Amino acid sequence: MFIINTQIRVRYYETDKMGFMHHSNYARYYECARTEAIRGLGLTYAEAENLGTYMPVIKIESKFIKPLFYDNLVDIETQIREMPRFGIITFHHKFFNEAKELVHEGSVTLAMITAATNKRENGPPELMELMKTYFSKS
Repeated sequence: MFIINTQIRVRYYETDKMGFMHHSNYARYYECARTEAIRGLGLTYAEAENLGTYMPVIKIESKFIKPLFYDNLVDIETQIREMPRFGIITFHHKFFNEAKELVHEGSVTLAMITAATNKRENGPPELMELMKTYFSKS
């Protein structure tokens, strides 16, 4: 399993009239954490695209437990729990507030497709090789 943490501070414009971080921003935070997870594996999204692979979102799931507020520092734990199969990769996110309380859970599933053909692929070999470190069966 691969795990990485990313911190983001809730900005004022991301809150609603009640002072809660608006639900639409969670998908943006998923993207920030996912981008850092890919980077943490040793490859950037830009490098994957330059290798000819796009990774569009095909599914998002969210569970709202407690609200986040303006200026809260959010610790996002991102997990990749299994080696991508059939060109599908899922990122699992847990959001913790400054008191270390779990406030949100979500997951994002991406398809890996070849940019030139828009057909699903198994993923860029460079990324798959980097991921083997975390998913080898010993």
